[in-house]
Amino acid sequence: MYPRFTSMADPKGDEQVSGERILVVDDSKEVRDFLAGTVLLTEGYIVDVAEDGKNGLKAALEVAPDLIITDQAMPGMTGLELVEHLQKSGLNVPTILMTAEGSEEISVRALRAGVVDYFIKPFDPEKLLSSVHNILTGNARQIDESSPEDLLKGLSNLNAVQLVTILHQIQEPVLVIDPNGKVTLCNLAARSLMNKAEPGEAVVGHSLLDITNNRSLLDIFQYVDGQLVATQEIHLDDGRVLDAHITEIDDIGRVIVMQDITHLQNQARLRNDLVMTISHDLRSPLTTILGCIELIGKIGDLNTKQKLLSDQIRDAVQRTTDLISELLEHHKLETGIEQPREPVLLWQLVRGAAETLAGKADMKKQHLLLDLLEDDLRVMGTPSRLQHVFSNLIDNAIKYTPDGGEISVKIRSEGSEAVCTVSDTGIGIPLDDQPRIFERFYRTSKAADDYEGTGLGLSIVKTIVEQHEGRIWVDSQPNEGTTFTVVLPIRTPDNGSKAERKRSR
Repeated sequence: MYPRFTSMADPKGDEQVSGERILVVDDSKEVRDFLAGTVLLTEGYIVDVAEDGKNGLKAALEVAPDLIITDQAMPGMTGLELVEHLQKSGLNVPTILMTAEGSEEISVRALRAGVVDYFIKPFDPEKLLSSVHNILTGNARQIDESSPEDLLKGLSNLNAVQLVTILHQIQEPVLVIDPNGKVTLCNLAARSLMNKAEPGEAVVGHSLLDITNNRSLLDIFQYVDGQLVATQEIHLDDGRVLDAHITEIDDIGRVIVMQDITHLQNQARLRNDLVMTISHDLRSPLTTILGCIELIGKIGDLNTKQKLLSDQIRDAVQRTTDLISELLEHHKLETGIEQPREPVLLWQLVRGAAETLAGKADMKKQHLLLDLLEDDLRVMGTPSRLQHVFSNLIDNAIKYTPDGGEISVKIRSEGSEAVCTVSDTGIGIPLDDQPRIFERFYRTSKAADDYEGTGLGLSIVKTIVEQHEGRIWVDSQPNEGTTFTVVLPIRTPDNGSKAERKRSR
């Protein structure tokens, strides 16, 4: 049985409690306790909780909740992966997704997965409650709970003309292809995709190959590894992009429902152009400022105050340049810009990152200890990005550890995974801040007051690790130290990593 929050009317958690069952899935105990115990319980809901995606999946399959509220970024399995696994298991549960980072990519995936609402942290609890109420009492839920027999009873009250009218009034293209590849249903919105058919010519009964030459539409019927891809994009001649969701139904064929996502694609392009323009326009004057500062020092000797001001300007330029670089790196990762991957000896990569930063540790009289399991342990990845991960973690350990402290970097293997830990004896991270340290621009109050930084480093690290199918988490005690753990899949000689196999298809 999974942990459950119950009202005072049902202190033992008995099943007699009236009210819908909600499953809250979040790797932050504070968020779980707040949503379950403070927000939802007072409204009379039965609330189960799970601490990560994998346990959330098990709980959902066991208790069959009426609604799931899940975080997106969780170790092991994300919120969207949880929803997608439930769909594959045949369990379609209305889901609210919570995320610390809103993006077009997440929005599109959430749309494809059938997520019914989407909140970016921090959010207004009242708005969340309103969404919960609307989902649990809305018409969509009543339809979802209806059996096929109940739906047929309702449809029997409509005549054929009414059914056709409803179908053709739907703005999204709807297409049904029978097992022989012939069109059995095509509404008006989908009719515009049949560009080989003459105006007014019937398309029902024709093979799709005979009535359209849209390659992306035809390609969605291709099987990959024996399975039909459930969602794909269809690109139209007029520049529009449709998100197509495909369902196979026995004795009927394939049902394709499409939604226009052109605006999301345009937003992504505009954001990319904006980031690149800002980066270029900012780097040029910064280069000029830095050059002038260097020249001033060569023209003549500076007095103490002038040198101090010059150093302050140089430091400010460097911080701004670092921020621009990190913003660009984060943007590249978020937009999914791929870089070549290759088998990488993990110990060599981590040693390289540590040796680059050894000078910083020496300046603070710190002990940098390496235990790197120097064998043929390889991971599949982009060397520069993986090195960025460990450089950032080791640099943070040095930064937040007092003079004379200790930084320990270790590698070990556990089954099919490589585990790397970066530990320090530094200032630690307050418990309340730990759930948020991987968010963009988030810095603890002590770090923001006493140490330089942009608040982007750990966010970039987490994104890189997850793109390499890995996991990262933190264990920390204030004033005692911090340990970051990175887990990556090992590349084996016979079959490579999961990411490598996916790219080779």
